[in-house]
Amino acid sequence: MKILNEILALIVEHPRTGSSRVLAAALASACNTHYAVSLLDVSARLDENSMRLVARLARITQGRCEQVPDMRSCLSSGAMKKGSS
Repeated sequence: MKILNEILALIVEHPRTGSSRVLAAALASACNTHYAVSLLDVSARLDENSMRLVARLARITQGRCEQVPDMRSCLSSGAMKKGSS
């Protein structure tokens, strides 16, 4: 799924930054209801491009069903750890 790859690329490009932690939390929350992201953090820490990516994630359920395995593999890849936000 293109959106997942775009966000993962940003996280890898800018590791250990506040914006990467927010993006990781947003990505995890799109894949599993046990994760959450603060809209205050989205607004305060992300640039315009990253906020657009989060907005696209908010509409992820409008995608096709076969995209769900991509979301699961993203979570299991180790790119995001629970509680990383």
